[in-house]
Amino acid sequence: MTSNSESKRLPAELPTAAAARWSLLLGSRRGSPIHAAAEPDPIGGALDVLYGVGDPLPDSRAGALERLRRLDTLERILPDEACAMAREDALRGRALDALLAHPEQLRPVHLAPIEPTAEVIARLLRVADVLPAATRDALREKVDVLARRISSQLESTLSAASGHGAAASDGGLRRTGSSLDVARTLRHNLRNYDPVKRQLGVDRLYFHRARSHRPPTRVIIALDSSGSMDSARLHAVLMAAVLTRIPHLDPRLLLFDTRVMDVSDQLQDPVGLLLGTRLGGGTDLGAALTQAARLAEDPRRALVVLISDFEPGGSRARFVNGVRALTDRGVTLLCLHPAEPMEPSAPDAGRTWRAELKALGIPVHDCPAGDPAGPLASVLGRHGSRA
Repeated sequence: MTSNSESKRLPAELPTAAAARWSLLLGSRRGSPIHAAAEPDPIGGALDVLYGVGDPLPDSRAGALERLRRLDTLERILPDEACAMAREDALRGRALDALLAHPEQLRPVHLAPIEPTAEVIARLLRVADVLPAATRDALREKVDVLARRISSQLESTLSAASGHGAAASDGGLRRTGSSLDVARTLRHNLRNYDPVKRQLGVDRLYFHRARSHRPPTRVIIALDSSGSMDSARLHAVLMAAVLTRIPHLDPRLLLFDTRVMDVSDQLQDPVGLLLGTRLGGGTDLGAALTQAARLAEDPRRALVVLISDFEPGGSRARFVNGVRALTDRGVTLLCLHPAEPMEPSAPDAGRTWRAELKALGIPVHDCPAGDPAGPLASVLGRHGSRA
């Protein structure tokens, strides 16, 4: 079997002159000897747009759209690794800002060349509610691609840490016809229905969990959903969805700003949850901890994961009392800070409240790139060893 990169072939009409071959690598300035020596070719033109000089509006919306359009030529020729680099370069500088300046004008064709990275998807999710319907559907497909990729990584990490190995990776389910969860299987696969053939494509089966005498560990994720937390929100929602597939775990997801929303019933459709739930604005950490405490019915088998940048919000006294109420009952509290690169002179508004937690004996773990799986996996491993 050949890879996508190996199957790409240069068209017969490609220029072969040495100057033209340099042009394919570097692009060329119009009017330069390299450009004059080269035959007119679409690839050289695409490289000129992506890497050439003289673009009067390099970070304009028009420039960003043109670079994305030109990627189509390179996608058919260059290896996958080079295409991935070209996609990133197409949205270099402030080009993505320009593209998202008027999200109501974005069309599916504008999203097609975009590689769904966590950063780009997080920014698109921020404006999802004003996208045209067709563009929103295209975004859903992009989110679904990224969700499967991240979920696969998270599931292997969390399954291993929870002490269930291979059994956890397939949900600890009894793969028999009698244990098939028909309703959940149908809900998941309805999007694959072909009305022309009147057939339902099944890409995933769900089964009821095997019975166990051990009560499940309830993992309550309280996720700060203020405007600065978009990337962390993406990872945390997907992580909560993954937890539903691991035996002996009973996940709950709270999204909060100055309000608190329990969205646990939407974890079977994390893409819909990401696209359909919009919060923002301020932060009330105390309110989130109060709601988490209500869900921690069995303190010995409860883990509260608070994910926030810990910028001051709400009542400080309520926040401190909420932390003490949880820990005094024996609930495990894991506090995660999605660390993002900061300018040396940038103020760290959350430092004071993180210091408050440290004084209470609660460490705050930094999560590189907003990915909370590593610290959570470590805590789940300790919970498993106590069970």
